[in-house]
Amino acid sequence: MAEQSERRGYRRGWLTGASVIVFISCVWGIAVLTSQTGQAQEGAASAAGSGTSRITRVEIDSIESPTFDGHEFGRTGRYEKLLGRLYGEIDPGDPHNAFIVNIDRAPRNAQGMVEYSADFRILKPIDMTRGNGTMFYDVVNRGNQRAFNLHVGLSGANGSFPASAAELGDGFLLEQGYTIVWSGWQGDVQPGGGRLTAKFPVATRPDGSPIRRWITTEFTFNRPAHSARVEYRAVDDSMQEAKLYRRANPHAELELLPRASWSFATCDGSGTAEAGNHDVCVPAGFSTDYVYNLVYEAQDPIVLGIGFGAIREFVSFLRHDTTDTNPIVARAGGERNPIRRAIAFGQSQPGRMVRDFVYQGANRDSAGRMVFDGAIAHTGGARRTFTNFEFGMPGRFSRGA
Repeated sequence: MAEQSERRGYRRGWLTGASVIVFISCVWGIAVLTSQTGQAQEGAASAAGSGTSRITRVEIDSIESPTFDGHEFGRTGRYEKLLGRLYGEIDPGDPHNAFIVNIDRAPRNAQGMVEYSADFRILKPIDMTRGNGTMFYDVVNRGNQRAFNLHVGLSGANGSFPASAAELGDGFLLEQGYTIVWSGWQGDVQPGGGRLTAKFPVATRPDGSPIRRWITTEFTFNRPAHSARVEYRAVDDSMQEAKLYRRANPHAELELLPRASWSFATCDGSGTAEAGNHDVCVPAGFSTDYVYNLVYEAQDPIVLGIGFGAIREFVSFLRHDTTDTNPIVARAGGERNPIRRAIAFGQSQPGRMVRDFVYQGANRDSAGRMVFDGAIAHTGGARRTFTNFEFGMPGRFSRGA
C-alpha cells in the first residue's frame, strides 16, 4: 500500500507543447481539454454572473527576488519566489458548490459565506514578458511539493523545493518559462516541515451540536512505533467500545487485539502514556509486519471538499484578476494579467486529486469559466481521492510512522 513515485524513462518533450493541449489520465481512458478563447470565456462568465465565491485577501509573507542565486534560465531569465497565505470564501447557496459535502453545515460569516485559508507559493519569472504565459499548478502531496522531483534533468533535483540552482537538475520547467504555483488543499495536514496547509471549517448539526459517526481508519508503518494519530477526534463516551484489528496483508483475515492491549493515548514505549482522543497507543508497539484498522466513534468532520473550491478559486483568481491584489499582476508591473493558460499536474496522491477535481465538476469557477485548460494525472493508480466525504481522509493509505 505504500505509494511509489516513478522517475525512470520519463520523457518531457511533450510538456513544451502542453500550453495549448494536455491530457488527463482517467480511470476509463484519456480525456482532452482544449483551451477556450477569451471570447468564449467571457460569454460563459456573463451567462453565469460574476460569481460570489472568491479570494478575499492575499498576504505575502516573503519575497526572494532573484531566487536560485540569480541564475538565468535560458530565454526566461531570472526567477523570484513568493510565499504567503490566501483567504477565501465559498457561497453555500451557489450551485457551483453544491457538490461539496456538508457545505450546508459549515459555519458562515455575517454575509452568509463559508470562510477558509491556505498557504501558497509562487515561482515566477521576474520579467513575465519572457515567460510562456502558462501557469503550472503543482498539486501538493500531503502538503509537500512534487514538481521538482520529476521535471528535472538526469542529475535530478534535491528535495521538494531546491535551495539553489545547482540542485535543480536541468531546470526544465524554468527554462520553458512556466509560472509554477502551489497551494494547500488538504484540510487535515499538520503544519511543520515546510508543508503547505489549509484551514477549513468543521461541520455541525443544524442545532450546533457535533456530528458523530462510527468510522474505520487504517495504519501502516515504515518502522516500529508505539503511537498513531487518528484523523478525527474520538468521542469520549464510546472509547471503550472501539476496536483495533490487525492483519498480515491487505487481504488477510482480521485479528482483533485485546482491548486492554491498547488505549487512546500518546506513548513512546517508556511505560508512561498521556491520555487523549487524537492518538492510539500500543505499549507493546505497532509492527511493520501488519496493517492495522481502528473502528471508533469520531466527531467534528472537516469540510474537506472545500479543498476543491480552494484550488478552483485561487487558480481562477491568479489567472483572471487584473488588480494589484493578484501578486502575479502586482509583480508584473503592468495592468494586464500575463497568465493566459493554466495546467494542473499531480503525481501519485496529487494525481488522484487531479482526476477527482475533474470528476467532481470543479473545473468551472463560480463565474462559469474553465479553470484549467488541461491536466496531467501521473502515477495516480486507478483511484480518485477520499476527500469529498463526511469524515474524509485524503491521505488514506499513508504510513503511521
